[in-house]
Amino acid sequence: MNPLLRASLAEALGVFVLVFVGAGAVCANAYLTGPDGLGGVGLIGVSAAGGLGLMVAVYMTAGLSGAHLNPAVTLGLLLAGRCSAKQASFYWVFQLLGAVA
Repeated sequence: MNPLLRASLAEALGVFVLVFVGAGAVCANAYLTGPDGLGGVGLIGVSAAGGLGLMVAVYMTAGLSGAHLNPAVTLGLLLAGRCSAKQASFYWVFQLLGAVA
């Protein structure tokens, strides 16, 4: 498989994991919170789940794509000359696809 395509697919999967875990934590908190506002995982639980999701996504993608996982990070690396315009374009498309999957 083409290395650029492999790295782009890794970005898509990493962003998917990040969004899935983050949104899932928010939904779980909303579902578990009772009508009195008590219960649920709270702000700390949602933040911890988001952080763990990010950690998993970085470990999954760092060796393949550098774990950008964010179009703004990709833009910064492009402007700093750390990645090519072609690579950044692929990453942006696949990051968007991973986020909406």
